[in-house]
Amino acid sequence: PVGSPIHNTQVYVLDDNLNLVPEKCVGEVYVAGLGVTRGYTGSTAATAARFVPCPFGQSGERMYRTGDFAMHDGVRLHFKGRRDSQVKVAGFRVDLTEVEEVLRGWPLCERVIVDVVPTTQALHAFVAGPLVRGDVNGLREYAVARLPPYMVPSDFTVVDSIPLTLRGKVDRAALDALRSSDRPSLAATVGDDPVRELLTGIWTT
Repeated sequence: PVGSPIHNTQVYVLDDNLNLVPEKCVGEVYVAGLGVTRGYTGSTAATAARFVPCPFGQSGERMYRTGDFAMHDGVRLHFKGRRDSQVKVAGFRVDLTEVEEVLRGWPLCERVIVDVVPTTQALHAFVAGPLVRGDVNGLREYAVARLPPYMVPSDFTVVDSIPLTLRGKVDRAALDALRSSDRPSLAATVGDDPVRELLTGIWTT
């Protein structure tokens, strides 16, 4: 749950046609009211995409399209993911939050963030938790048993904690730096499989 609107702020949960969705149904969150700015400085395209006319306010009033999905239970909003968490991988549409929810079910996983590698369009999972080499195959097998093949991350990177921005959101730039660092990768921890070890060595060289 993420609470309710503050004073002089209106929050709407809308479908793709800017219609209000019923209670306990998921839609995209739009914010209107005195706290909404006029747009992004020097970026008319981004402003037009995010600051749209408000069909529920006065003439000329705009609302901010957050990109967040939520459900309203009649009292509070409940966060349900991000619009930009839906990506295409190998021709399939994948909801990254769905993959994360499955991986979080593994007992030794404290937190996980899944994103897409820009150069290969493959899924990459950053996992925080008491992971050791002996648990690598367990995590991968756990994912394979519960996800279709195209939703299983190609690589897993162990991190001490998921990097966050000052506002508490996931720091994607920091994740990119971790991806290219020397931190241990679960894909490189291959146990007793010499063929996989050989192939991993070729692809990581």
